[in-house]
Amino acid sequence: MLVFEFALKGIVTMEVAFVILNWNKADMTIQTVKNVQSTEIGDFAVVVVDNGSEMSEKIKLVRFAQENNWKIIDEEECPDTSCKRILVLAGFNYGYAKGNNIGLKLAKSLRVNWAIVMNNDVVLEESVVNTLLNVARSDRKIAVVGPKIVGLDGKKQGPFGKPGLYDRVFYPLLYPVLYPLKKLAKRLRLSKSISTQNNVIYPYRIMGCFFLLNLDAMEKVGWFDEGTFLYGEELILSEKLLRHGYRVAYTERTYVKHIHEATTSQLGKKRDFMQLESELYYFRKYRGYGKVRLTLVKFGFLYSYFVLVPVLEFLKKLVNRWLSTHRNSKSLQ
Repeated sequence: MLVFEFALKGIVTMEVAFVILNWNKADMTIQTVKNVQSTEIGDFAVVVVDNGSEMSEKIKLVRFAQENNWKIIDEEECPDTSCKRILVLAGFNYGYAKGNNIGLKLAKSLRVNWAIVMNNDVVLEESVVNTLLNVARSDRKIAVVGPKIVGLDGKKQGPFGKPGLYDRVFYPLLYPVLYPLKKLAKRLRLSKSISTQNNVIYPYRIMGCFFLLNLDAMEKVGWFDEGTFLYGEELILSEKLLRHGYRVAYTERTYVKHIHEATTSQLGKKRDFMQLESELYYFRKYRGYGKVRLTLVKFGFLYSYFVLVPVLEFLKKLVNRWLSTHRNSKSLQ
């Protein structure tokens, strides 16, 4: 009876809103919206936040929104709760954290309980909302649920354990020794960094390109930390949620595909150093790292960036060249 009365008053009973951030990739974002609308079932809202794109890109989004009867607002406006398709035109490129916060707070104003943060380089091949909601409802402490995420190469992306000096410093430095041992341990099933219960995994963090969020929990912990511009947001969010007694969950009962870094590739090599800055912010503010440990993290990054990765890429090219030559010589025999 209460639900019926709410419906009469025009109060939305939707449970989920998709929040999609756009920056200079209007065509990709429009395709993502169409993908969601054609794949997902049930009643849900879609909030697209344009993060200060160039005028030509912004015009594409506005035209799409007008043609499909979306509500178009600026970042300060609050739409009617009956709105289900909303385009927010932010006046500036605020980055991942603040841009998504704009969308999440707007979703909360629509009186939905959950939001899916979705990058515009993610593709749905099946409906995922109900599966993720079922996991979330299984435990009141669950504030985040991530699905299996598969890259274009078919490899799984995440979930991840809690980072520290081992994987940021010592693992890169001792890579020739530790990498084979890690592979061996995985084959022998000796490594287990995340706990499993009832077919649900509880890692430290999941990939930030697609996940379900409890909006009440987000409000309680203060939303995404806007001290970062790009990268590290899910690290910080996981730490904040865990400190408040919430859990981060992961399930492979459903999946999405990820065209990795399709938007951030516009930043070029600058993005790697942006990631370093975000991680240093996380380690300093949320892990209490002092100057010595922060310096070690910097050193580990610089060693990986300027030494380890170039050497591995060079060796990979040598091996591929040798294999190609070997195959050609065999075919001539």
